[in-house]
Amino acid sequence: MTFIVEIASSPDRDDLVAEIWWNDQMVAELRRSPDGGRYIDLYPSPSRVPWSFSLDDWTKAVEEAKSQLG
Repeated sequence: MTFIVEIASSPDRDDLVAEIWWNDQMVAELRRSPDGGRYIDLYPSPSRVPWSFSLDDWTKAVEEAKSQLG
């Protein structure tokens, strides 16, 4: 399975965000702050066992999210 990156509008954010999904679980959200900074929010796994991903796959997903978010 690969990561899925989706651009979304979140009710608690002023701008669009890039969500990173693994299967049916959102694992991260990239966002821009009003001052232009970029941030990533990481979400816990449902099982509370740490996520474990291929570093290359994770890096590609973050770069894709960054690119889509602009």
